[in-house]
Amino acid sequence: MTLRLAVNAVRLRSPLTGIGQYIRHLMAAIEARGDVDIRYFYGTHWARRAVVSPIPMEDTANRLIKRVVPSSYVLMRLVQRPVFAAGARAARPHVYHEPNYVPFPFRGPTVVTIHDLSFVHYPETHPKDRLAYLNRYLPPALKAAAHVVTDSHEVRREAIAHFGLDPARTTAIHLGVDRAYGPHREAQCREALGRYGLRHGGYVLSVGTLEPRKNLAAAIRSYADVPERLRRDIPLVVVGRRGWLSDQVEGMIRAGKTSGWLRFLGFVPQTHLPAIYAGARLFVYPSRYEGFGLPVVEAMASGVPVVTSSVSCLPEISGDGAELVHPDDVDGLRATLERLLGDDARRAQLRALGLARATRFSWQRCAEETVAVYRRVAEV
Repeated sequence: MTLRLAVNAVRLRSPLTGIGQYIRHLMAAIEARGDVDIRYFYGTHWARRAVVSPIPMEDTANRLIKRVVPSSYVLMRLVQRPVFAAGARAARPHVYHEPNYVPFPFRGPTVVTIHDLSFVHYPETHPKDRLAYLNRYLPPALKAAAHVVTDSHEVRREAIAHFGLDPARTTAIHLGVDRAYGPHREAQCREALGRYGLRHGGYVLSVGTLEPRKNLAAAIRSYADVPERLRRDIPLVVVGRRGWLSDQVEGMIRAGKTSGWLRFLGFVPQTHLPAIYAGARLFVYPSRYEGFGLPVVEAMASGVPVVTSSVSCLPEISGDGAELVHPDDVDGLRATLERLLGDDARRAQLRALGLARATRFSWQRCAEETVAVYRRVAEV
């Protein structure tokens, strides 16, 4: 029997970061199955197709609104709520999936995805209005949800402990990796890398939103202490849009750029990212906390040696496919990067281990396990 699904797809209207990528790839894999009829909610309207359509300047406008309008998250939801309710009544879905923590009111079974609990463990890394919103509205929403999905077993354990969730209605489902990410020969990367003045194998890459939790400051500090001859020949390249509480790291980026050993590309179109990953000599991701750590899997799938954190879910995800360093150990991170830059054999070993590890993560598997949750709660 075809299952009717409603999904909140508002995040597809902003430049895609983690949650937007989750919606995009998971729903594409579910659509490909052919046994689920999906209705997408875009905030102002409903549609039958998943469309990645960032509204021009919406990101800038949203940041401005959040600065000047108190409780902007709550107000936005109040505006969207009647549109959601009207569409849900018309579509009569068997189940509603909220991929972004707090669901809209819905009379049927609701599945909620919690990507991480950073707002619990690192509240200082979140804007105050977002923190207030999550602390007020997420606990009762999880209590009412038919099922809660997490991106990793580590986050599932945390959610059960923190919110008192029933383990029987909580499932960890690993994310997948886009098939566009894979090893690329130098010729395959040439056009994309040329746009940014990059040389294949000639840079260390870090990808992530500029926010404190991603701990990009540690990557920059550690690389600043790598011998100058290496930094000049193999610069640190940072990809990611501006997030929040980022003034310090932006100052460090400016200093590194001025000194000539750091390149900041900002937000990079999705079409260019696979080549930028594949062209890197190393990938560094010293995040303090993750729900899954998709950039780590994308780098492993691209055949790039990975250095990441030894905390949170990152050991679970990377397995033996990466070198692990504590995010507070700047000296250790510097030593690891310096060693790997000159160790061809270890980089080749990490490349092989990472490629093997990345094969465990597919959006088809994620879709299969997620649809199983839908059918369980909807009894369809």
